[in-house]
Amino acid sequence: MILMTYTMILVGNLTIFSVIKIDIHLQTPMYFFLSYLSILDVCYSSVTLPAMLINAITGNTRVSFNLCFTQLYFFVSLGGSECLLLAAMAYDRYVAICDPLCYPVVMNKTFCSYLVVGSWFFGFLNSVLHTALTSKLTFCRNRHVNHFFCDVPPMLNASCADTHTSQTLLYIVSVFLGMSPFVFVIASYIQIISTILKIHSAAGRKKGLLHLLLPPHCSYSILHDCQLQLHWSKAWGIL
Repeated sequence: MILMTYTMILVGNLTIFSVIKIDIHLQTPMYFFLSYLSILDVCYSSVTLPAMLINAITGNTRVSFNLCFTQLYFFVSLGGSECLLLAAMAYDRYVAICDPLCYPVVMNKTFCSYLVVGSWFFGFLNSVLHTALTSKLTFCRNRHVNHFFCDVPPMLNASCADTHTSQTLLYIVSVFLGMSPFVFVIASYIQIISTILKIHSAAGRKKGLLHLLLPPHCSYSILHDCQLQLHWSKAWGIL
């Protein structure tokens, strides 16, 4: 089940990325963001699912200190980057529908590249703080990480030291890096829908809806990833 799921994720996202890069008709900001979101999803899934597959096959759930914190670092960084990228995609749709005349000027290739690089940069910067603070905690030898991969909350629970600083940072970042993009996405789409409903002609509203509708891959991510921020992949625990 894990192998099939991981294979589907790889094939689906790599296909999306390849088609966007090959088809000249898809060289627009929306698909530019979608191509990098696909790469993020591949990397995000690769942080946890292969390790889970190996554990399921071998039955060995032990992990070294360095490997555990490497997994934690990339899991947190990629999760944060994805939330920020989804917010950038929502802004793209907002400008396209609410201010279409300025869209080519605002969403130019340089600005879109800055948004992608910025989402990766701040996502990885956030992970550096979490990983550095968590790695300095003291862990008891008789404690086990009560989770199927290394993440910040279960690592804090496994620590014997005072985790108040790390827990405070986790809460603050969860609010700003997790909920802020989610609220921004919701607010953007409320404004977009409001703008579409104000269009008098049926043809105009239909055109607006066509611009609004994102590929299913994006819609799923907006409703799922941003709301749960860095913890969406916990759903794999049912496997």
